[in-house]
Amino acid sequence: MLSVPVAKKWTAQITKAGDKMPNPLSPTLQLLMKLGSIIVHTDEAFSVKGRRLDIEVMKPLLADPEVQQWIKDMGVYLPLKR
Repeated sequence: MLSVPVAKKWTAQITKAGDKMPNPLSPTLQLLMKLGSIIVHTDEAFSVKGRRLDIEVMKPLLADPEVQQWIKDMGVYLPLKR
């Protein structure tokens, strides 16, 4: 099993309600399913038999608030959008 060190800021941050901030390196099952769907549809869209439908399916997944929050929370771990 691969172990990834977690940035200290995630262990220290507390929300106004007193809850710990979610760790972007440990996403929920729901978020993992959304990210997995994005990966599969991207792979299919770029395949030889790529379908426009795969791109259309990805649009709402990429716009999903939970996915957008995860992208924001990942910060330096993801490439910068140009």
